[in-house]
Amino acid sequence: MNLLELMLSVSLLSIVVSGLTHAVPILQKSFFAERTLREEIAQVEQVIQILTRSIQQAGYENTLKVHGGGKSQRHAMKAIQVFKQAVLTTEKAPKFSAPQSYLAGRRQTDALLIQHETDGHFDCVGRKITEKRTSEGLSRIGFFIQFRGKKSASVGTLMCQSLTNKGQPQNDAILTGVQDFLVDLEDGLVTIQFIMDSNRHYQISIALQN
Repeated sequence: MNLLELMLSVSLLSIVVSGLTHAVPILQKSFFAERTLREEIAQVEQVIQILTRSIQQAGYENTLKVHGGGKSQRHAMKAIQVFKQAVLTTEKAPKFSAPQSYLAGRRQTDALLIQHETDGHFDCVGRKITEKRTSEGLSRIGFFIQFRGKKSASVGTLMCQSLTNKGQPQNDAILTGVQDFLVDLEDGLVTIQFIMDSNRHYQISIALQN
């Protein structure tokens, strides 16, 4: 091999090594993005299962049964309630609050409240709902977005609200990185949408049966 061939071989090797050096970070970034996506999908699917189960536990019916006078009657209160642009409070009575100042005009984040008679059901994190964990004989499962930190924060956490053994509301975080949580109830169909910090959209529709 003469000097010219040697110099050409070294130059080609340098080009190949340089290309590999740039390819490694790209591959690492691609692998990280794929892993992050898989984790996000798994977390959202788990939350969707929780939401579906909670709605199904309400008996697929959108009105509460009140027992008395020897027969059951339909109560005016809805078993499944949707509050637009709202968050749930931690007061003992099932209430909601209007959007706080940092929510107004920024994003739509709804609240979902589900109440039903308990019958061996579980809350969002697997704790059994007993008679002690009810209010006026009804269990409560609620969902809303909680924002922390600066008022301009655009990413929040999906909270699940249930009752303690003393009948007091308690909140558990079940999904982080949520921008929007949109809920609609129409014609016996509950439609829930998530918009994540990754700007990915997830949607599920759950049919109610009378």
